[in-house]
Amino acid sequence: MIEKEHTELFNSWIKLNYESPRYGEFVTLPVISGSMMTVLVPGREIKIKCVSWRECQIGDIIVFKGATVLTAHRLLARIRMFGRCFLFQKGDSNRFGKWIRSEQVAGIVVETEDKDANIFDLCSFDEKQKARRCARKQLISDLWSRLLIVPRGVKRRLYSNSSLNSDLKIR
Repeated sequence: MIEKEHTELFNSWIKLNYESPRYGEFVTLPVISGSMMTVLVPGREIKIKCVSWRECQIGDIIVFKGATVLTAHRLLARIRMFGRCFLFQKGDSNRFGKWIRSEQVAGIVVETEDKDANIFDLCSFDEKQKARRCARKQLISDLWSRLLIVPRGVKRRLYSNSSLNSDLKIR
């Protein structure tokens, strides 16, 4: 029984990461990392709907392909440049987000479990509203963190480059 479950999970992972699953197909996989805590808890399973990046809305938890891993993070922004679309994603527990190419999107998370193993629908109207609010907060948080880092970096460079002015002391 357990071996069968592991085989099914492995096949789902292979299908989503290396093959092209059929549009609208559902895949169930376990959560491995805590980058999306408290929504996606490690050890619990998530249900992923295989969709095009065009169907992903701001606030959705998208699943995308990395070099060798699948990652589920919240979609914060979308930009079209040079005839391509780039998506800005961030884990709720991460400090900074990153840009990915639209071709990396494998699907969106539509269901998860809560701590009592109850199914939690992430596609309901209320959950979509909450997700959009969360995406706005996450985007502002990311931008704010980046703005605070720039002055620190400038300060470090000035302080380490003592040839500019030996009398200049920055604290």
